[in-house]
Amino acid sequence: MESAYGQLDVLRIAHAAGRYETVAAEEAAMQRPYKALAELLNCRPENIAIVTSATVGWQQVSCRHRPPAHLSLETVQQRAI
Repeated sequence: MESAYGQLDVLRIAHAAGRYETVAAEEAAMQRPYKALAELLNCRPENIAIVTSATVGWQQVSCRHRPPAHLSLETVQQRAI
């Protein structure tokens, strides 16, 4: 189901129909950015993470993945630049 609604419209629908039902109906629209980016980057949609800023992305990655003992996080960040 293609979504042509704005955020307020979706909130009104969710209020009337229920949150879970609205999410289920809008699932395809919510997955569209992930599928488009995955196609562009030649990867799977589940490998895409959309974050609000580069800082948030770095924080999330650094909390989940520790660099090898001989590398500090600063070294890893410098190499990425």
